[in-house]
Amino acid sequence: MDKKSLADYEQELKWLTLVLGIISTIAVVQNWYPLTMFVSLPFFLI
Repeated sequence: MDKKSLADYEQELKWLTLVLGIISTIAVVQNWYPLTMFVSLPFFLI
């Protein structure tokens, strides 16, 4: 069985972080209050 480590997903995680950051910025600027909390949650977990 081939186990993949977190390093194998590094580039995908970087793109996901970039997309979440852009969506979070747009949500803050547009004052979309509930969406801002849910999109920002992964950043608080990091």
